[in-house]
Amino acid sequence: MPNTEVEASNGTTESETASKPNKDAGPEDVEKVGRLLRPVIVPLVGASLLRGIGAAAGVIPFLAVAWAGQALLESPVDRDGVWRAVWIGVIALVVSIAGTLSANLVTHIADVSYQSTLRQRMAERLGRVPLGWFGARTSGQVKKTLQDDVSAMHHLVAHATIDVVAAAVTPIVTIIVLFAVDWRLALFTLVPVIVGIGLYSRQMSGYGENMAAYEASLGRVNTAVVEFLGLPPGTALRTRTRRPRRGDRGETR
Repeated sequence: MPNTEVEASNGTTESETASKPNKDAGPEDVEKVGRLLRPVIVPLVGASLLRGIGAAAGVIPFLAVAWAGQALLESPVDRDGVWRAVWIGVIALVVSIAGTLSANLVTHIADVSYQSTLRQRMAERLGRVPLGWFGARTSGQVKKTLQDDVSAMHHLVAHATIDVVAAAVTPIVTIIVLFAVDWRLALFTLVPVIVGIGLYSRQMSGYGENMAAYEASLGRVNTAVVEFLGLPPGTALRTRTRRPRRGDRGETR
């Protein structure tokens, strides 16, 4: 896998910079996310194609039901037409499931490899930064950048892209089919879609500010946990691997 760019010009990590919520997100932020995802762009494109095929094929079984119904209503019953519709529906269903599973497999394999590389490069970078970098940040913020923010990339790499493709392809194919059957029916089905988009846009207003507050609160929680334990950064990790010794406080005799 190509080298992942994780070092920003101001001494912070690329993951930390890209993951910061910004209510005034612009082209710069999109460019940072694109640069962060560059090492996995090929598997993401391939998975998107597989998911698009699966989403399009997922519409066909519903059409097969309609075709089978038309064949059953004929007099005499068109048995060949019924079985043809059944087999078309079954094959399309298999293609849909195979496309969906294959897309998820590709993205999850890419995510595992990507996160491993990203964590290693971030750990190497943190081993070279000046001590002042740690002094300007709490241990909770460091843990959030190195662990929480990288874990949050899982959804972006493994799910978000193929979910967006499926969410776009399925309604587009459905609307095309409806217009081919009856344009009036297609226009009628667009009404709840338009209403839903309007309600969703209203619901998501202020999302940037809310996410900024959430991320800030999460950083404070991480800091508070470390302060509550009374441990400097790294002590908790060392404590997990140390065997209890006689005389330790709280030892059960």
